[in-house]
Amino acid sequence: MKPLPNEVALGSLFDFIILVPLLTYFFIIRKRYSLKYLLPVALAGYGIAYLVVPNGLLSSYSFVKYLLFAGEAALLLLELYIVYKLITKIPAILKE
Repeated sequence: MKPLPNEVALGSLFDFIILVPLLTYFFIIRKRYSLKYLLPVALAGYGIAYLVVPNGLLSSYSFVKYLLFAGEAALLLLELYIVYKLITKIPAILKE
């Protein structure tokens, strides 16, 4: 068996972070839970991909370790945006 090319790591990472959570949502979660459970499934997919893909293949891409931090930063910015919207709507709510 020949050694795997480095692109296999990106393909597996893409599968575990994007495709597996989407399939999980459409086949399992959709009827019982809301879309907000998709992010924890994607984070779990990142963890599974980190365990399944050999470390030598993932270490050849320097951006992979920052992928989780970028996702967490995006989630934090979304939460701050929601808090901002709530704070700006409070005066209108109190007037009613």
